[in-house]
Amino acid sequence: MIFCLGEFEFEALNVDELEKNYEYGIRSIERINNHNALISIAKANESIKISGKTLPLSKDKNTYLDTLKQMASQNKSYAMCSASGVYFGKFAILSISEKQSAFLEGSGFLTQSFELNLQRDFDE
Repeated sequence: MIFCLGEFEFEALNVDELEKNYEYGIRSIERINNHNALISIAKANESIKISGKTLPLSKDKNTYLDTLKQMASQNKSYAMCSASGVYFGKFAILSISEKQSAFLEGSGFLTQSFELNLQRDFDE
């Protein structure tokens, strides 16, 4: 395990990339006869994108994403922690994208990639 979201554990073989995005709510306002003014209009925002692949022929079968889909359908936020115990905060699952390829007659797909979009829930 390299990190977990709730009870779901992400393994090193399944994760290709973890991307964190931070927005700080600073916007530019145009002013007449003057330079633009920068103002803070919102609190900070944090999102995470996880992209990876499943291993259907070894341990993942064709059901690796099922648990994440069930978690997302509950519309809840889940604690995210690293394997070393670092707490990232609570995150809601905004979307899950999956791509299946290399099909065999009667046995489903051989490769699957996915992208998981998470949003930090500061209210939890």
